[in-house]
Amino acid sequence: MKKGKLIVFDGGDAVGKKTQSDKLTARLISENFPLMTYSFPQYETHFGKMVKQYLNGEFGNPVNINPKMASLLYALDRQQAAPSIRQSLESGTNVLCNRYIESNMGFQSAKIKNEKERGEFLEWLLYTEHGQLGIPRSDLVIYLYMPLEESKKLLEGRGEKQDGHESDRDFQQRVVEAYISLAGKYKHWNLVNCASKDSGIRSIDDIHEEVYNLTKKFLN
Repeated sequence: MKKGKLIVFDGGDAVGKKTQSDKLTARLISENFPLMTYSFPQYETHFGKMVKQYLNGEFGNPVNINPKMASLLYALDRQQAAPSIRQSLESGTNVLCNRYIESNMGFQSAKIKNEKERGEFLEWLLYTEHGQLGIPRSDLVIYLYMPLEESKKLLEGRGEKQDGHESDRDFQQRVVEAYISLAGKYKHWNLVNCASKDSGIRSIDDIHEEVYNLTKKFLN
């Protein structure tokens, strides 16, 4: 039996990850692609609740917390879903995740300024999540890129309280740079630019068509 593929959506805050993943999900299901979806962190789980505490600053400023320690909260949350994800993949069902291991790679590596140490952290992280915790590897990553200023406008437009990552603009810039570097490093990553050429943001449908074509080509 042909195994399913694990597809990951990631991107900047307020860029529209859920909107795009929902649109892609509906379209793939309508075309009879077997599909299961997950969204991380799972805030209702034991470790997901701890992630929320971390983001809310209950353990200290999240930007200053050691990246290995912070990564473990997210990784343990994913580990709880790993058996279900693996079962779906082995049965031939594709899996679509809104955020996954790649979020740890982007956000936590952004805390490390030294390039050599950043590379060592990424090696540790992948070994920890895949080698020690048995979390399945992603097959296709779609990173929705948004310039920081546009992302900031969208966040402010929401009128919601920002977490410890979102409220630190300097950190957010480092996160964007980390993601761009990762997208250039790994062949299964695809960067989708959500900004229009003449400033502003591309339409939801325009972005969706690019995302859909990338995914359909991969699945076929």
